[in-house]
Amino acid sequence: MATEGTVRSGLLSRELDYSGILSVLPSEERQADVMHLIYENVKAGKKAEMDRFYGAKSENGWGSQIRSYVFCPYTMVKDLRTECETSDVNAVMDGKIQPFIESWLQMKAK
Repeated sequence: MATEGTVRSGLLSRELDYSGILSVLPSEERQADVMHLIYENVKAGKKAEMDRFYGAKSENGWGSQIRSYVFCPYTMVKDLRTECETSDVNAVMDGKIQPFIESWLQMKAK
């Protein structure tokens, strides 16, 4: 007949319950490391999913803009990726960017 008890040896804790089933668990000192590894794995999976959705990203710098805003002498906002443009700069500056979003989604669907 098995007796209940816990044996700790270095990295693992072995627990034997009344049913005689031996379970091997990380010791308390290693649980934080295991949780950190799980967190890093989930984080890497989310990053891979975002990279797959958005594609490769370029370096932010001169010449890598996606939209140009012209206020003078004429007014125009143009998305350089999709060629979508509007002459209502004030509306775009107020957050009305739905035409740009729709044109980007249409481009991605192709």
